[in-house]
Amino acid sequence: MKSSIFLIILSFACGTLVYCQCPPSVLKIQTPACEAPKDLAVKRINCDSLIVKWQGNANQSYIIKTYSMDSLRNQPIVNEINKYQCSSNGTCTASIPVKQGTTINWSVQSICNINNTVFYSPTTEGKEANIPYCNAIASRSTMQSTTNTNTQLIVYPNPSQGYLNVDYNSKQNGIAVISVSDVAGKTVFNQAYDVVQNINHYQLNLHNLSPGVYLLSLKNGEEISYAKFSVLKK
Repeated sequence: MKSSIFLIILSFACGTLVYCQCPPSVLKIQTPACEAPKDLAVKRINCDSLIVKWQGNANQSYIIKTYSMDSLRNQPIVNEINKYQCSSNGTCTASIPVKQGTTINWSVQSICNINNTVFYSPTTEGKEANIPYCNAIASRSTMQSTTNTNTQLIVYPNPSQGYLNVDYNSKQNGIAVISVSDVAGKTVFNQAYDVVQNINHYQLNLHNLSPGVYLLSLKNGEEISYAKFSVLKK
C-alpha cells in the first residue's frame, strides 16, 4: 500500500519529465525544461589541469563529471563532481584537476530550479583528453623563436606516433595559430588556439599524417616559433 502511494506521488511530481532515476540519497528528475549544455570543447591542457568550455545558461548551474584511466597502470581514477556557474553571456569554462599520463573522459549536466523543484538536463559528453607526462624532458625537441629568444616552443614526443604535445611559453594573451607542413611545404594541419600569458599546453592529433619529417610553426601576433619533428609508422 505504501509503495502504491509513493508511485502516485512520484508520477504527479515528475509531470513532463523524461524519466526519473533514484540514487540512494537523492531523486534526480530530468526534463527538457532544463536546457542542456552545448558546444562542449577542450580549451587547453596543462600538466595539472584540463580547461574545458561550453555554452550554457547563466540562470543554471552545471555539474562536471570526470572519469579517468591511468595509462601507465591501466587503473581507473576516482570520479570528480563539481558545480560551476556560467557568465552572463552564457560562456562557461571550468578547470578540472588532472594527473599526468591519464586519459580524461568528461561530461556536463545542467541543474535548474523550476517552481522550487530541482531538475537536471540529460548528460552531454565532452571530447576525450589525453594528459601528457610533462616531466618527460628527454623526449622533447626544442627550438627557440625566430623573433624572440625568450619565447620557447617545445614539441614531444619526437618522433611521434600520432599525438604531438606542444608546450609554448607566451608573454601575452591572444590567439595562436599552429600549422604543420611537410617537406614539400604543403600545410597538413592548421588550427587556432587560445593563448594565456604563461606556459600553454596543446595536444595535436596527427594520426592522419604519413611517416616523415614535418615542420611545426606557431604564430602569436607578430611572433613566430618553429620546431621540427618526425612521425613514425604506426
